[in-house]
Amino acid sequence: MQDLGVFITINYTLLICVSLFAAISISVTSVSFIISSAQCDFQMTSVYKGFLNGASMIGMFFGCFISGYMADSKGRKYTLVVCMMIDGIFNLISSVSQIYPVLISAKSNPESIIYYNYY
Repeated sequence: MQDLGVFITINYTLLICVSLFAAISISVTSVSFIISSAQCDFQMTSVYKGFLNGASMIGMFFGCFISGYMADSKGRKYTLVVCMMIDGIFNLISSVSQIYPVLISAKSNPESIIYYNYY
């Protein structure tokens, strides 16, 4: 019976990790799905589409420094929880954005890549 408890705990932990990875992966790669719609809505040129695709890379660059400091000072679990909440808020903002600068700002949030810094 003790082995069943360990089995359930390991699978529950694995489910949480896979869910976090899936949420962050979808968040980062969603730009490729929305780029054609955003081109029509915002009358974007190739340069603006490039900025939109590169916005998450800017967030990754600054997120590495911020998340590294947070993980060292506050711990990994706290950092993951806070950064996932921040990422959710920025994804909500980007999904309802009606102007291009808001979309760029929401897609380049530095905490969106926190999960990739650990694994």
